[in-house]
Amino acid sequence: MDEIADEAQLLRPNLYRYFPSREALIAAALEREIEITNGIRREKIPLDGPVAGVLVESLVLGYEIHRTEEMTQLVVVKEMVEITASIVAGDELIMSAESDYWYPVLSYGRSRGEINDRLSDERIIRWFLASQVQLSTRTELLDHVARDAREFFADFIVPPVLSRP
Repeated sequence: MDEIADEAQLLRPNLYRYFPSREALIAAALEREIEITNGIRREKIPLDGPVAGVLVESLVLGYEIHRTEEMTQLVVVKEMVEITASIVAGDELIMSAESDYWYPVLSYGRSRGEINDRLSDERIIRWFLASQVQLSTRTELLDHVARDAREFFADFIVPPVLSRP
């Protein structure tokens, strides 16, 4: 919490004037970061061509942004991983912020017949969230599985959401 207070340029006790709990503060920081990331994704990744490429590029760009964002790094440090994972898994504002980006992308893919009909948009978005949290908090998991995040997303995260030929 001290690092977050420093980043916000506030004394730690003052954080609690604005947020009732550590969890509320982390959720607000994550929601803000997701909204910023969504804006960057919309600018850089057109809804054009096969949806698999759009999904991979979106996941990679989100991962790269989160790796460089100081506030996000503060909430994925070892002491905060459990709290962060719990928030991401259950906070509806986080899900809503993610959905703002992913619903149009998934709708585009569904219109092309490229998204697995057995999976709801909500399940897919939660799958993407879980994979991003896992990769952001445990980068060593990549070591023997993929060369980099792009390969990880392209080989393991995106294929299950695509329709099968």
